[in-house]
Amino acid sequence: MPLADRRADRRYPIQAVIQFNHDGQVYGGSCYDLGKGGLSFLAGVAIPVGQSLTITLLLTLGQNRARLTVKGIVRWNILVEPGTFRYGVAFSGLNSAQQKVLLEFLVGPTEAPLAKTRPLQPL
Repeated sequence: MPLADRRADRRYPIQAVIQFNHDGQVYGGSCYDLGKGGLSFLAGVAIPVGQSLTITLLLTLGQNRARLTVKGIVRWNILVEPGTFRYGVAFSGLNSAQQKVLLEFLVGPTEAPLAKTRPLQPL
């Protein structure tokens, strides 16, 4: 079954800078898409499936900016071109403040109807 068919929530294509910790070092990358349950990103370092990461996203929406640090697990990886990999990460253990920032970035302020009817559910 294709990955997109297994996702519970929609992914939104975005361009955002990220930083992540892997093997005790900090690396940079670029977010490819983002959803309530995870993200995918491009980076120039090889990371195995199953690896836990701490990822900091620098989100910008109009004049609003937010720094969101989340934990996640690499669920898949592909080699895009020599030296560039794309990763799929499922979020783990989002707290309510992280969920709120993510939800507001994806669907707007918390008074939006979607926010009232479908709260974020961490994986």
